[in-house]
Amino acid sequence: MIHTPDSSLPPSAQSWIANHRAERLSATVSSLFNDYVHSLPWAGTTGLDWSRMPSCSSIDSSNASDAELDRWMRGTRLSRSTHAALWYSLESGGIVTPTTAVIGSWDELFQYSAGVRFVFAMDALRGVPDFAGLLQWGLGDRVFATTH
Repeated sequence: MIHTPDSSLPPSAQSWIANHRAERLSATVSSLFNDYVHSLPWAGTTGLDWSRMPSCSSIDSSNASDAELDRWMRGTRLSRSTHAALWYSLESGGIVTPTTAVIGSWDELFQYSAGVRFVFAMDALRGVPDFAGLLQWGLGDRVFATTH
């Protein structure tokens, strides 16, 4: 099958799909996630209000070593999932890739995407999302995630 680039995705995401490192997130799941994330408490328009989110943690990714990021990530709900969906927006959708590939790659995968971006847990074999396994990236250097 010939891969046709999807111009709604950033170049890095297109490259991951072309190189079989990720698959396209379905439009249905993208729409459901959009509804879910907009039902959560927001701090204005800049991102989620994590002080009102149950069971969460955060890390300053700019000052953390790869080992510290890995240790922090293992304490998140997202880490219990074999796959993760990186979501860009309702219009662009996202990609699904193994969760282990996300650690340390969000700078690459979100580099052309201004603002807050989200990652959520996926059962890739069944195509079932776990929106509660949520991570927020792009609000400065601090990364937030749910833990339960």
